Amino acid sequence: MEKSKNTSKRKRQPEEAAEDSAEAAKRKARRGTNDRQKERRKVKWLEKRARHRAEKQLTAPPKPPPEAAAPKESSKKQKKQKKQKKQKTTDDQQADGNGHDQAQKHGRNEEHNEVVFYNKLISQYGNKKQFGRALEVYDELVSKGYRPTVYTFTNLINACVRCGEISRAREFLATMEEQKIMPNEVTYTALLKGLCQEGFTGEAGAILDTMHERDIRPNLRTFNTILRGCWRCGDLDTACKTFEAMVTAEIKADVASFEYYGKTLCQAMHLDDALKLVEQMSQRGIKHSPVFAALATASALAGDAAGARRALDGVATSNADGSSEYYADAEAQARGSAQLFQKMRNEEIQREAARVREYLDAADAAGGLEAPAHGVFPESSRVKFLPQEGSTRRLRFKKLFGNKHPVRIEVCSGHGDWIAERAAQDPGSNWTAVEIRYERVFQIWSKSAFRKLDNVLVLGGEANAIFSSCIGDSTADEVFVNYPDPPVWEGSSQRLLNADFLRQVHRVLRPGGCATIVTDDKPYADSVVAEFATLTDIFASAFGDEPLSTTLPEGYGSSYFDRFWINGKRTKRYFIKYLRLEQSGDEEDES
Repeated sequence: MEKSKNTSKRKRQPEEAAEDSAEAAKRKARRGTNDRQKERRKVKWLEKRARHRAEKQLTAPPKPPPEAAAPKESSKKQKKQKKQKKQKTTDDQQADGNGHDQAQKHGRNEEHNEVVFYNKLISQYGNKKQFGRALEVYDELVSKGYRPTVYTFTNLINACVRCGEISRAREFLATMEEQKIMPNEVTYTALLKGLCQEGFTGEAGAILDTMHERDIRPNLRTFNTILRGCWRCGDLDTACKTFEAMVTAEIKADVASFEYYGKTLCQAMHLDDALKLVEQMSQRGIKHSPVFAALATASALAGDAAGARRALDGVATSNADGSSEYYADAEAQARGSAQLFQKMRNEEIQREAARVREYLDAADAAGGLEAPAHGVFPESSRVKFLPQEGSTRRLRFKKLFGNKHPVRIEVCSGHGDWIAERAAQDPGSNWTAVEIRYERVFQIWSKSAFRKLDNVLVLGGEANAIFSSCIGDSTADEVFVNYPDPPVWEGSSQRLLNADFLRQVHRVLRPGGCATIVTDDKPYADSVVAEFATLTDIFASAFGDEPLSTTLPEGYGSSYFDRFWINGKRTKRYFIKYLRLEQSGDEEDES
């Protein structure tokens, strides 16, 4: 009997279980629908009751004023009523206060959303280098009575930096201080980038100290920004202090940190310190080809052939990956040119290694390395940083070169490829490079030293200052400007090729001399032609009625920037050449 009971119970089949589950789901859905219907009915009933009460109050006759009641003895009931009335008054007051707070909170939220919107616009215009529009947005924010935030000023400072307006960046930082808005590490890093770009690395180091005093912790990018600026400006002292500060702050150096600091040591010819840095890299398992290439160059020019060979082995067994993001900005990455930049960077490192190897091989064939004929950087007699403080003397090219050969000047010489190539092809001319960035001055000198060129002089400094203060009248036969940087925004004051500078070029040129500008940027070419059009009394186009040519002369020469744009499929060039017209009173300086 027991057995028959057990056998009568059987397990449900999967199909039956599924049907039961589906039915349960339907019942649950119906319950949910019913609940929602009940809720809607309740809301309608409440609304109807509220309307009914409102209508009743409108149609009800006014109540007569209460008659004065005779004083009665207090009772428990009266005390309770008074207490309730008092409590009701307090509740009403609190309700009114809460409503006011809610309104204030709503207003604050609305203002916050508006400020966030304006901040985003400032950031977008800054990244696009539309500085004028970024300022317009800020002015509108202030005119509406909104209070700027730390993000507002950080975006404004970044816009200033991207557009080369470092003085305005300083002003915005001062405004933050006045409004008691504390900068953060991002604010300071943006400002540091601008200061380093303009060569104010000492001021950048002071700001790093300020961050420490205010207990604002710098991040890795903050330190790398200063290290990169020190390399570009040749500020060894600030670079050493910054790298030490990284260690103190327990921030781990990355490949970019090692690269900037290593290159700074190498171009200062501090080879022992550079070797110690390479040892630190090795302990971290980092093998970075730009550092080895810089070490190979410095070692070879310092006469250490064995050290240069070892560094070349390091180049062969490492790569340049890992730091390109600090070179190629966000805009370049957005355009997709970061990959092109990395490709060109690797090629340039191999070019540098090949120059060193060729120099060492030639020295071995000649019996050993010899020191550069005119001294080692930066004390070489063929390198001058101008204008020198307190000096009013102009350069004497005949004395510097030891001959009376024609003088040809290249402004914005960059990495030095073009002028080194032209100087090698034309040993009968004296070639002078003008370059503002220290690390490029080193590159120009090193390339000339490797090729043992006696007809190259490198002037480090700002072109306007050098032309106006250091170069005499009618002393140059040609002035070249190859691939100058166009102004970063329409109203920028950072414009080299304006009428004032072209007048200085005219003063420096001998009668019959010429000024040549090459660019790949059509709008910039048009703007340069427009500047020459205001100077028809002192310049005339070499192409007659045509202001420019789209064809470069054969054998004109190539440069890093030319190769970069050719790799980027930008092959069109605008060749501008203007002849100096003779003026009464032209007289050559004894140079």
